[in-house]
Amino acid sequence: GKGHALKYGLDHLAQDPPECVVFLDADCSYSRGGPGHMAVLAVKSKRPAQGLFLMDAPERSPLRERAAAFSVRLKNDLRVRGLSQLGGAVSLQGSNFALPWSACVAVPPPENELAEDAVWGWRLADKSLPPLFSTQTLCEGRLASGEEANQIQRSRWERGTLLGAWRVLPGVLLRSLLRGRLSVSMLALDGLVPPLSLLA
Repeated sequence: GKGHALKYGLDHLAQDPPECVVFLDADCSYSRGGPGHMAVLAVKSKRPAQGLFLMDAPERSPLRERAAAFSVRLKNDLRVRGLSQLGGAVSLQGSNFALPWSACVAVPPPENELAEDAVWGWRLADKSLPPLFSTQTLCEGRLASGEEANQIQRSRWERGTLLGAWRVLPGVLLRSLLRGRLSVSMLALDGLVPPLSLLA
């Protein structure tokens, strides 16, 4: 899975560590900014940085796939902007993010999670490395085409996020409240909200 691939890549880089690592899915491309912008932001802030990451439905897609693209926009753009404005801590979204090497070492990527990106972001925030959000880069990918492929992709996201949230976030929320870290508390509460499709 992707978590193992991330760990393998970082283990390879550890032989000659870079100052920063930028993560981009192979089926995504930048339509605004680029990896250099994300690297500069992460290095200057000494925090993980998440850029804007959206998923488009293929042209002439059925309503179900266009609704999925809309829900991604709500989750990855609107809700993240709100969290960023309220407290500054956001989670990782799977692509278009950058980590200082010190963060990669402090909190390795989870290897056995279906939603490894979200869980990684929550664990980073728990270790006083809350990711920040930037709109100076926009990275776009494509949702899986076809009803069966779309269902598999959505089930993986939903199940992985729910399982990861229930395993990780109660502890993150409790520790953040005890330490008075309101931004991390808001991030944990946001992560405990069920996926939009389940709410609908």
